[in-house]
Amino acid sequence: MRSTLAITALFALALPARGQEAPRPIIDIHLHAYPALQPTAEDSIWIPLEIPLPATDTLLMDQTIAKMEQHNIVLGVLSGSRELVAAWVDRAPDRFIRGVQVSDVSDTPGVETVRGWIESGDVEAFGEFSVQYADIRLDDDRVMPYVALLEELDVPLFVHLGPGPRHGTIREGSRYTIDAGDPLALERVLAAHPNLRVAILHAGWPMGDDVIALLHSYPQVYVGVGVINWYIARPEFHRYLQRIVDAGFGDRVLFGSDQMHWPEAIDLAIESIEEASYLSEAQKADIFYHNAARFLKLGH
Repeated sequence: MRSTLAITALFALALPARGQEAPRPIIDIHLHAYPALQPTAEDSIWIPLEIPLPATDTLLMDQTIAKMEQHNIVLGVLSGSRELVAAWVDRAPDRFIRGVQVSDVSDTPGVETVRGWIESGDVEAFGEFSVQYADIRLDDDRVMPYVALLEELDVPLFVHLGPGPRHGTIREGSRYTIDAGDPLALERVLAAHPNLRVAILHAGWPMGDDVIALLHSYPQVYVGVGVINWYIARPEFHRYLQRIVDAGFGDRVLFGSDQMHWPEAIDLAIESIEEASYLSEAQKADIFYHNAARFLKLGH
């Protein structure tokens, strides 16, 4: 998926300077290229008010990239509009895998257009695929042509299954439903496309039983822990992650921050893994880096 030159640059970024000890390398599989958020009073029902919001698009981009450098995040899967993703990639070449956010297949260009995006190198990952926000389940017939294309071209799918904004269903115009995030709706996709790589973002929280069932039955499925590692209550996050790890699937957990508008969320997301006493150092290294390197086929 990525050139030999890009892979060489990636591993060079992970190495500390002579005489210095760098933080462990991290791959963040869930980053966003978004405009800066200008919240209204209504937004206070869902935004984390205690985390600073950069005031401009440029500050948001620059502060996020600075956090990546600070924490030795050597690679991030970046989604948003193709235009904003391209701008972030121009700002920090070789730091990102280009994704594209799709929140409603009814508004998405046709499959052949998406094929062109992928074959041109404009899109290297499909996601965040967040059709749950349009009340569309993953077993919907409108989804199937896109996942068939991803399997054909060996492009990973990063799919939103889990929480939306706190109390977000009462926001005007919201079409988010819990039902559309049913993890078992993914089974039709997985059964029809056994070679499709899928990362369930937010680890499907709080549907742990169904997520573990999918991990048990489908080896191509991984889970990303973005947003639940800083947006929900920390004790609940640890209960959820420990359950997945104790079930035997620590080798399929991917670190993600789901950094949207708050660069300091990256600090909190990393802290949530570092403080997990139930994880060995080897397991933390897997979650931060090795599992994602395998999922993304880095070096292949």
